[in-house]
Amino acid sequence: MLALHLQKGTGQHLRPVPFCEGLQIEEIMISKVQIQGLILEALQNVKESEPVYQSLALNEGTILLGEGSSLDSIAFTHFVVGFEERMENATGEEYEFQLDKFYDQLPLTVDYLAGQVASQWQAKGA
Repeated sequence: MLALHLQKGTGQHLRPVPFCEGLQIEEIMISKVQIQGLILEALQNVKESEPVYQSLALNEGTILLGEGSSLDSIAFTHFVVGFEERMENATGEEYEFQLDKFYDQLPLTVDYLAGQVASQWQAKGA
């Protein structure tokens, strides 16, 4: 049997190690600041994908969805896929963006999304 070992401080490097009784595997926690970084990286990827998105702002107040957003449905989908991939790489666990959890808070900003995802992730680990 194999277990996954997270190298401390990186949040991105998992390697299989032989399982042995008593092995302590640390909980993978991710902070709001780290999540903001992942969101902004995914937005940067969208920004670089097409010239039409070059003016996209990259900050905590950037509106991702709702009135005032610069993202069309294709760009938003591209963002979601990129964000999911970054979350999975950072945590080593599957992450599924659940849009329905954010409909009550439109416009959806980078800061709000990061805070909500961090809260949901911490609650999941509790």
